[in-house]
Amino acid sequence: MGAAARFELLDVTKEESRAAVVAATNRHFGKLDVLVNNAGISGSAGTGFFTAPKPGIGS
Repeated sequence: MGAAARFELLDVTKEESRAAVVAATNRHFGKLDVLVNNAGISGSAGTGFFTAPKPGIGS
C-alpha cells in the first residue's frame, strides 16, 4: 500500500467548490483521508499570527 496525492482547484469561499472537490476525491480514491488547503501567503505575513499553544512543542 503506497501513498498517493491529487491536486484539485478549490475555492474555499464557495460551498459548491468544496463539495465538488470532496466528490471528485471520493470518485478517484474511494474516500477522503486528508485535505490540505495550501493557499499561498505572499510577502512577510508568514505564520506569525498563529498564537495558539501547540501541545508537545516546547514543553
